[in-house]
Amino acid sequence: MGVKGSVCGKNLVFMLDSGASCNFLSATLFRTLGVSFDSQVEYSVRLADGNMVKTYGKTTLHVDFGATIYSGTFHVVPGSIPLILGM
Repeated sequence: MGVKGSVCGKNLVFMLDSGASCNFLSATLFRTLGVSFDSQVEYSVRLADGNMVKTYGKTTLHVDFGATIYSGTFHVVPGSIPLILGM
């Protein structure tokens, strides 16, 4: 399921994932947003396709959903996966 929101003034679609333990954003989108991240915090995660990937670090994003602002930690992962909100 996709939910529309914005981060840093950019309109984006977030995937809600009830099986995800954390929030994730791709390194590609991370560079586009131009936010900083803590590279000291690495995390390994198994993706839906079964592959294990190591994150580059984590960042805090403020997501504007219109009536609600969500502030959360997002792990930066390789590739161009969609924004994932873990639930």
